[in-house]
Amino acid sequence: MSDAHVGENAPAREPTRAESAPRYSYDLALLVGFVLVAAVLLAILDSVLLRTVIGVPVVTFAPGYALVTALLPVRASDATDPGSLDRIERLAVAVGASVALVVLGALLLAPLSPGGLAAVPFLELLVTWTVLGAGVGYIRRRNYPPERRDGVADPRTLVAEGRFDRLDVVLVLAMLVAVASVGHGLAAPGPDASHTTVTLVTENESGEYVAADYPRSVTVGESIDTSLLVDNGEGERTSYTVVAVVERIGPSEQVVQRSQLERVTLTVSADQRVVRELSVAPDLLGESLRLSFYVYEGEAPTNPSPEAAAHHLYLWLSVEETGDAADEAGDAADEGVDRDDEEGGDEERDEAGEDDDEERIARRTTDLDTTAFGSEGR
Repeated sequence: MSDAHVGENAPAREPTRAESAPRYSYDLALLVGFVLVAAVLLAILDSVLLRTVIGVPVVTFAPGYALVTALLPVRASDATDPGSLDRIERLAVAVGASVALVVLGALLLAPLSPGGLAAVPFLELLVTWTVLGAGVGYIRRRNYPPERRDGVADPRTLVAEGRFDRLDVVLVLAMLVAVASVGHGLAAPGPDASHTTVTLVTENESGEYVAADYPRSVTVGESIDTSLLVDNGEGERTSYTVVAVVERIGPSEQVVQRSQLERVTLTVSADQRVVRELSVAPDLLGESLRLSFYVYEGEAPTNPSPEAAAHHLYLWLSVEETGDAADEAGDAADEGVDRDDEEGGDEERDEAGEDDDEERIARRTTDLDTTAFGSEGR
């Protein structure tokens, strides 16, 4: 009997105890728990290294693994099963699917983020996809017999059967190294990636903050209510100092007079936005006064300047006297005019009186002369 004939009539290999062991969804429970804890840690941690270590699996593996589980809930029963994936294939497809989901998420959020893609909404989207995919995968697994489900078997059975061969270990380690390298390159900020955006905003009638409707004219001592929106893109928790100054600008564009109004500090976590409300009351009078807000990272100097500040925002204002002061000034001016009028009237009356006296004297003199001449003429 030939070897070929023996091979054709050889009985099919019986599945090992590990291959036929029931599978459980421990992997999905671990996946969901990990992404939820990672979302919390990434929101509060400031260390770039820790954020990278935690964030890389969330970005490059978790959403793809959940998607693959939802689409292919059964495991490979043998090497020729076309409708399922073995462990290594499943891990590789999970990484590729994660990359595709990351690109899709960026495309979806880009129109909603004109100032740049924010990390927190993007992370929330990936976590949502992961949880939904894991939920769908768990439900679909329940529709198959336990031995056909993809998932985690009894670890003691796997060890007893020795199913973790060297090739599996090497491939898994190589994949993890590749994922970590690519993920670190994506997560670590470049030399010019760190930046802070500061915007002067006001609150409209709908309660939204807009970069419009700034005050243009106030009275001296009147408070101006505005807000400063600080978007921390430094990659770590950062403290800022804001100095509000009203300035008078001379003909040569130099500051000729200034008054410091307020100095506040605020701390913003990495990749977070904070709106700080400010209320300042200019105490200089005049037109085209500059209300400046100097923003510094850390401490601010005693005399702020545009050259030293990280950000310089300003408004042009006209500051007028209060209504009471203007009324008092007007009353004083009116009294001055009245006094001038009275004095002028007295002088005019005195002059008129002098003229009348002179005229009366002249008339008397003329009458005398006329009488005299008249007497002499008849």
